[in-house]
Amino acid sequence: KVSERIWGKYSSRIRFYSGNTLSMHCFAAHHMGLSLPGAQKNITWEVQRYDGWYNNLQHHSRGSVGSRLLRLLPANYADGVYQALQEPHVPNARQLSNAVARGPSGLPSKRNTTVLAVFFGFHVLSDILGTEKPGCPAEFLNIHIPEGDSVFDPAGTGDIVLPFQRIHWAMETGQSPNSPREQTNEVTGWLDGSSIYGPSHSWSDALRNFSNGQLASGPGGQIPRETDGKVPMWKALDPSTGQGGSHGIYDLGNAWGNENRFLQAVSIAWFRYHNYLAVELAKDHPSWSDEDIFQHTRKRVIATFQRIVLYEWLPALLGTPVQTYTGYQQHLDPSPSPEFVAAARIFLASMVPPGVYRRDSSCHLQNVSSSSDPFPAVRLCNSYWSRESTGMQQEDVDDLLLGMSSQIAEQEDNIVVEDLQDYWYGPLKYSRTDYVASWLQRSRDLGLPTYNQARERFGLEPLQDWTNLAPHSQQKVLEVAALYANNTDRLELLPGGMLEGDSLLFSAIILDQFVRLRDGDRFWFENTKNGLFTAEEVKEIHNTTFRDVLAAVTYSQWAELQSNVFVWSTGDPCPQPQQLTTQFLANCTPMTVLDYFEGSGAGFGIIIVVLCCLPLVSLFVAWIIAVLRERDFKKLQKKKASVRREVTGEAVHGEVAFLILCWCLVMLLKSGHITK
Repeated sequence: KVSERIWGKYSSRIRFYSGNTLSMHCFAAHHMGLSLPGAQKNITWEVQRYDGWYNNLQHHSRGSVGSRLLRLLPANYADGVYQALQEPHVPNARQLSNAVARGPSGLPSKRNTTVLAVFFGFHVLSDILGTEKPGCPAEFLNIHIPEGDSVFDPAGTGDIVLPFQRIHWAMETGQSPNSPREQTNEVTGWLDGSSIYGPSHSWSDALRNFSNGQLASGPGGQIPRETDGKVPMWKALDPSTGQGGSHGIYDLGNAWGNENRFLQAVSIAWFRYHNYLAVELAKDHPSWSDEDIFQHTRKRVIATFQRIVLYEWLPALLGTPVQTYTGYQQHLDPSPSPEFVAAARIFLASMVPPGVYRRDSSCHLQNVSSSSDPFPAVRLCNSYWSRESTGMQQEDVDDLLLGMSSQIAEQEDNIVVEDLQDYWYGPLKYSRTDYVASWLQRSRDLGLPTYNQARERFGLEPLQDWTNLAPHSQQKVLEVAALYANNTDRLELLPGGMLEGDSLLFSAIILDQFVRLRDGDRFWFENTKNGLFTAEEVKEIHNTTFRDVLAAVTYSQWAELQSNVFVWSTGDPCPQPQQLTTQFLANCTPMTVLDYFEGSGAGFGIIIVVLCCLPLVSLFVAWIIAVLRERDFKKLQKKKASVRREVTGEAVHGEVAFLILCWCLVMLLKSGHITK
């Protein structure tokens, strides 16, 4: 009864955060000061859930797995409901990609942003965005390749179509103009380390070894385990070799963490950092349980991640500082917007280099071996879903992390390297596809607003004259203008934002998103009212940089890294020998068309023969059944006739006997032997 009274008093204020149900009696015992066996006495704060639920106590599902994206502007669909804009209302995606993004590689970042900042950025996006899940039922916005395309249709057949599937949406939307289609986010919409620990409690459990609070590792302890299927890691084919399977695919918090070796290296760095802090905590607190160590470590890793993203990485990426934190804003919706989904991806893609240097702590570059000559860097286009990382060693990851920290990224402009534009890994039938064209189609799938509508939303002047769009690249502007019939109001968000010389629109969209993520997060590390950290601990977290993280988890010493590993400045250690261009690198493996019949001819042949024979077999069986039934019917008819004759004979005999009996009685009456 005491438990019930306490539960009734406080149940409306209870929120479950660890993914484990807190029973009524455990709750009552906690408030009565009772000690329960197995209770975690060293976890004194509200543990944040893995799936994003109950971060906001008024809107419980906000930012949770499966929640909707937040539109900043009305949806721009052809029918106002769900149908994506297509030709001829908008240009062909591949043609527009060539007009906007085609150009030479080798132009360095204007702000000397490093390649590490670029792939760290993709890791950050994986923490707050999961928009890759295809919709069901399947809908396609296939990309028609112009005839004679030098990469995808060199033979000039004119019949090449790259498949492109629309992503998952909330099924209750897209029914009317008042409720247009809204897409969903398959990971949490918070900066909560879901890219490290996974977006669910079960995912996190599958990553743990439940010993000393650590994440499970493979041989050597510095690399995660190769996946065994318990964690739903994506395992696409390597477009360079055609290899598939689980080899070289590691269990990470991000399902797409093995997409390329550079994103994989950043993910492994955070995996190591968790285990590094767990070891330190275990030394300082030998009496703590595995759960105590794990939750304390997770809390500190998430806080460090938040600090690095907002106050180190974001200013380096945008070239502008982030305003000071003023406290938690409960009524602010921090959900990711579809405008951010597309703008952030394309902005980072423009900075991706064609290859990545590998170096050791002594600034010696590591050549990449090949079947012919060695090359100075790892080629991006030949690193998608690579299975060559099977048996990867600590040095392999360290060399990539150090190389990326010293290498300057591509310029923040409209040009995208061919490794993405022509040789991005392809879906279904084709091993390659166009990254830019795919995201142009994705923007139409998302129903993004036009370029001018987005500029007005962020307080920027709308474009009136095409010559004001990109004074540095007038020829490209003229090509794009022709594709939009010289109408600036028809210009779409992505091509317009890419052509801007100062990237004002993309920067505004990205900054708005991360500020909302910070200010609307109840578990933000600077919010001292949530009970996570003291003011002194917050100060310690503010003093932790990604340089400190790398120094802790690689063989490099602290002094061998520049103070800000997201920017390289003159005088920093280990300068790159030159800005990488494609001419110094291995050639990209060309596109192949997957033949699903190859190696299965006999099996498919047998199936086809069986299918062709099935109607004949069915007719034969039906004929046999009909013959048997006809024979049975005839037998039945004969049997009925025989029975009828027997019945008729018996009836006749009965009538005769009756007549004879009646005659005998009459005769007896007449003779007087029987009286009435």
